Amino acid sequence: MKLEKAALFIITCILISGAACFVIQTNDEMSFTLKDSPYYIKEDIELEPGIDLIIEAGVKMYIDSGVNIVVHGNFKAIGTKEQPIEIYSNSGHGWGQIIMDSPGDSIIIEYTRIEDGRIYGKGVTVGIKELTITNSQDLLWDETLIWLDHCIVTISNSHFKSNLTGEGILVLRSNNTSVSACDFNHVNDAVEYISCDSSYITGCTFNEGTDDAIDLNGCHGVLISYNIISNYLDRGIEIGSEGFGSSTDITVYRNEIYDCNVGICVKDGSESVLLNNTYVSNKTGVAVLRLDTLEPGSNAEIINSIYYQNSTDIFIDEFSKANCIHSISDNKVIAGEGNIVGDPLFVDAESHDFSLTKMSPCRFIAYSENLHDPEANTIDIGARSFEK
Repeated sequence: MKLEKAALFIITCILISGAACFVIQTNDEMSFTLKDSPYYIKEDIELEPGIDLIIEAGVKMYIDSGVNIVVHGNFKAIGTKEQPIEIYSNSGHGWGQIIMDSPGDSIIIEYTRIEDGRIYGKGVTVGIKELTITNSQDLLWDETLIWLDHCIVTISNSHFKSNLTGEGILVLRSNNTSVSACDFNHVNDAVEYISCDSSYITGCTFNEGTDDAIDLNGCHGVLISYNIISNYLDRGIEIGSEGFGSSTDITVYRNEIYDCNVGICVKDGSESVLLNNTYVSNKTGVAVLRLDTLEPGSNAEIINSIYYQNSTDIFIDEFSKANCIHSISDNKVIAGEGNIVGDPLFVDAESHDFSLTKMSPCRFIAYSENLHDPEANTIDIGARSFEK
């Protein structure tokens, strides 16, 4: 179904039951309205350039397998907490994608639930908040819930749940990208940046995956902060290259990483400052190494860290360098200035409350003369300070 500009008219879509639903379109806008909801979409919808697609709060849509919505204008799906927009698969096998590829246009999604569908954007401005996206399809390893290239990206307060197939958010060649306050469950490569500079991943929760939680390749000037990462079978955070060039000037600040194979991996010529992070029950807390023989070794500054019940705290291969200072391990004293050994005395490690108790040896020993410290007044080591 290809929709062209025209005067005001009504477009008819055929219901699965054989009845009809109505979509209102003017010469520059196509609207799915609450009063005509629900909508059953049986074939691709493609809008001509310059036509915006609007979905009103409270609208429900049921889309057949493989059906795409292609917009060459702006896309706005703005629900409310009381009346979210809901977009479901009608077949149980997943529908297709919302596709936007007209440079300069925007995709705005708020208070929307998407089941078994995906989002593709190229050259557009993306503003997403309060999106809930779930996947039960058997996705291929390179199929992502959200794929964005050359975009301006802000994603916040959203919820992603998958089934350990495919990937989560992949952002390519998009500087100043921000993903914040989101949660990811059973999502492999939950957030991956490729060639993204001056970007952020902050305040997110990642739980369980068979690959990495956060993956950076060829990125520069990225801040990863205040995230909680658990149960990833590969790396909690991977800072590397993968053929896109090494990642440099990466700051990893106040993250809690537990029950992963490797907490943080800095690899293949990448450089990172790892500051005030807590590593618990990982096979390896931090790995600094070269995996690709065509790349140089890596470099990491590791400051104010807590290592607790890891099989190995820090691994550094012969090609790489790392300097670890003002950190604690319950295993042994790590080589470096100001490092100590002991129990960090968390509030409740068994329940994953890694706040410090009043008597913790991690208090008042932080190295704070560090330009990479966003707060510049750190006194305690680890991701969480003592709270009175």
